[in-house]
Amino acid sequence: MLPAVTVLLAIAGTVDLSSRTEARARDAQGAVPNPSLDLVEIPTAHLALRERTWDTGLNYSALAVLPDVQTQLLPQIVQFGDVGVHWHDRRVRLGLAEYVGYGEQNSAVLLATPTGPVTPVTPGVPTPPTAAPGVQALTPSAIIFGNSRTVLTSRVQLSRLWSASTSLEYSLAGGLDAASRQTLPFLHGPSGEASVLYALSRIDGLETRVAAQRSESTVGLCSPIIQGVFLGETCNPTAETAQLTEAWRRRLTRTAQTSLGVGGSYVHLRLRDEDPFVNRLYPVVQASFTTTFVRPRLNEEARSSLRIDAQMAPLVDVRTGIIDQRAQALVAFKAADRRDDVERGAHRRALGHLAVHQAGRGARRASSSLSTASIAT
Repeated sequence: MLPAVTVLLAIAGTVDLSSRTEARARDAQGAVPNPSLDLVEIPTAHLALRERTWDTGLNYSALAVLPDVQTQLLPQIVQFGDVGVHWHDRRVRLGLAEYVGYGEQNSAVLLATPTGPVTPVTPGVPTPPTAAPGVQALTPSAIIFGNSRTVLTSRVQLSRLWSASTSLEYSLAGGLDAASRQTLPFLHGPSGEASVLYALSRIDGLETRVAAQRSESTVGLCSPIIQGVFLGETCNPTAETAQLTEAWRRRLTRTAQTSLGVGGSYVHLRLRDEDPFVNRLYPVVQASFTTTFVRPRLNEEARSSLRIDAQMAPLVDVRTGIIDQRAQALVAFKAADRRDDVERGAHRRALGHLAVHQAGRGARRASSSLSTASIAT
């Protein structure tokens, strides 16, 4: 008989299995078809471990996409994973997270025959002789790509009416080999944002948000969807943007809320290191609606959610590394399929025990909320 082993635990955990279905509409200059519709299915597995002041999350998801469903059926699958650690007390929450992704995609999905310039090129760069659209188009091929994001976040409750949050991030994304980077440039750079929320009432709030981003690209052949450059020229775009928005938030019900924001964005970009920067101003409009549906289940509740987002704002085009104005919408529904508690109620600090006994034809397991556990065989 083995001696009993005592293990001290003060952790509660849950495992979530869910799936989210999205319909994404894109209205991007230079894309065909335009607008285009993507159907997305995102199954997700989530493990969360919680302690009184710490919590850790581990996630895995697969992104299955049917892009441009009105013209073709070319399914794409991308793998994602992330891990995050957070510390919190009554007023402050600090977090550090790492997000990674990997997959293959057909270049025909990323590159379409442009109907016009994606972004006007830098003044001083000569315009090539007239050529048929798509003269630089590459033969469709498999693109191996990946991304990494390291994010440091904070949220502080300054007072009963005021709260603030910050986010600092460094990201890497693009083709992972030389052949893939001929189609999809490798982008890297930092970004950050800060916001302050003032509670106007119990249901209304006013949020001021400031964001900044810098993106640099490795040197490579200019993307075939950029017009106004010569065939075979090299590009390494650099893009910088600063954005200020003011948003009104309202809680419609206990489980639903909406927001509407407006602002402006200042863009600073160039196509090559030797080119001068070009400065532009763009308007920003954002709107969102989220709600949660609760379905009672035996001994627990299942929560599903609906999210609708729409915005018009300048974004970095991952196909080119340059910034252009985009109008896009997102409709996402997340169905909570299953939720298993690894350990319930550990935050209550109740004493408990976990014993495993083997005898006869099987094993019997008895468990309870625990902060102290003993395992005996």
